[in-house]
Amino acid sequence: MGQMSRFSRVIATVLLTLITRNAWSQDDSLTEARSAMSRGDYAQAANLLSAAIRTQPSADAYVYLGISYAHIREWMRAEETLKEGASRYPQDPRFHNELAGVYLAANDLDRARQSLRTALDIDPANKYARDLLATVDMSMGKVKSALGAWNKDGRPLVGDILHNGHSYFENWTVRKASAFNSGEKLTWGNWRTTEVRLRATDIYANVGVEIEPTPSPDKYTAVIRTAPKDNGTGQFVLPLLETLFFQDPSFHLWNINNSAVTLTGSYRFATNRHRGQVGILAPLPLPGILFFEAVGTFRSERWDLAESAADPAVDHRFYFQSTGIRAEIKHIPHHRMELGVGYEYRNRTANGSQPGLAIDNRNTGKLLAEATILPFDGALQSRIHAEGFAAREKLLSDMNYSGGTVEWNNRYHFDEDGKNTLELTGKAGTSRGDLPVDDYFALGVRQNTVNFLRGHNQVDSDGHFGSGPMGTSFGLVNVSFDRLIRRLPFFNVLNFPYVDLKWIAFVDTARTFDRADVFKEGKVLVDVGGGFKLETQNRTFNLTYGKALRDGGGTFAAYLGQRW
Repeated sequence: MGQMSRFSRVIATVLLTLITRNAWSQDDSLTEARSAMSRGDYAQAANLLSAAIRTQPSADAYVYLGISYAHIREWMRAEETLKEGASRYPQDPRFHNELAGVYLAANDLDRARQSLRTALDIDPANKYARDLLATVDMSMGKVKSALGAWNKDGRPLVGDILHNGHSYFENWTVRKASAFNSGEKLTWGNWRTTEVRLRATDIYANVGVEIEPTPSPDKYTAVIRTAPKDNGTGQFVLPLLETLFFQDPSFHLWNINNSAVTLTGSYRFATNRHRGQVGILAPLPLPGILFFEAVGTFRSERWDLAESAADPAVDHRFYFQSTGIRAEIKHIPHHRMELGVGYEYRNRTANGSQPGLAIDNRNTGKLLAEATILPFDGALQSRIHAEGFAAREKLLSDMNYSGGTVEWNNRYHFDEDGKNTLELTGKAGTSRGDLPVDDYFALGVRQNTVNFLRGHNQVDSDGHFGSGPMGTSFGLVNVSFDRLIRRLPFFNVLNFPYVDLKWIAFVDTARTFDRADVFKEGKVLVDVGGGFKLETQNRTFNLTYGKALRDGGGTFAAYLGQRW
């Protein structure tokens, strides 16, 4: 037993000596390789580390070998080495960090982002991966994702705030619209809110926020960039197009004397549908900006309800005229919310023999209110928008009535660049009281379309209003799929940074109700069709054909729409 005990001790001593010698040998190889790397001799480091992973592989050896291959531009070997190391040591995030660097060198941003996400899955506190991922996202224009990554560590902090690279602000709206201040953490919410407020001033063709690093750790300079709208002769192109398609040319004087005040006007001379408008948009110099808008309108129109009225045995034609003013104040406390209140007065003149309709000379004064909320703002974008109105004697109205609409808009992008998009909108409206004809809900397309039923036209071939479905209440669902054909860069010519050309296919379904029994109701209407549209940041110009399946008709139409 004594001899066996002494033999065991000898064997243990020999094994310990061999293990220690191998460890020292490996440490010496890694030390020598690191020394070579520090001297910039990555070729020698690669030779040493290649031998090390064959005899005594380790996570450090694989990481350093991958780094060395990358420095001598052996990209394929670097990728293979780091992938092999990652499979051997799956809980070590360094391999994925370095793989991201290899992919970035090849300008493969998508694979770099995936590697960094994998590193963060392994180690959520991996500051290097989070910083690099945020930097890559920012370079790709994925601002929301980049700021979300940085914000987890309380970064980035705002240093100086510049406007177009200057320390001074070229227009007062830029400072008042800014939702962030120096020394504060920059979030997606205040970044986006700043952009939305500046667009709402309607004096800029394009706006954006950028950040630039500073020598101070985690601190960035915020640069607000704006391109002002141009009042030059090029703006005569749009009135010519409006004359061609709608017989309704307009004019705009943007940002008068750099005051941020804009004057607009238009006159529609279409047969039986004369309308003139003069408006002013004046942002108010308050923190966060209040938006004041006033529009004066004159209308002189002939209506014919033969297509939409329930009783065919009466004369459905009548004349309507009004002059009025509408004034509103809106506020954007956050990019996900917009609030507005206003007042509208109309001096009305109407005459006709349509029973059940308030076709008379009573004037109306009504209070207006609206609210918008954006619950989702990612690949799925969603908006809830509600509007209400109430006319009362205390508001200088000869008629008492009220009503409102609520709509739920949804937009889903099938790809990150937004080439394929599905839109789904549900909308409903209802009213109470003695409703004047000009406040009935009207469905169908017209120059400025509000309630999209794209196989019906609100204007007949003679230019009379009233041919589309109407009612005191309605329900409406729109489903649209569009695909980007090409983005046309305008470089702010005509005050557009770009225009997207898309083809579109749609299905609309609606039902109207009329408690006064003046208009047809109860039938579910279904329209299908397609066409093309030109889309800017906030407006669309549409050329479509819609087929009314229940009514058997159809319509080619050119009309405008508002983007949300």
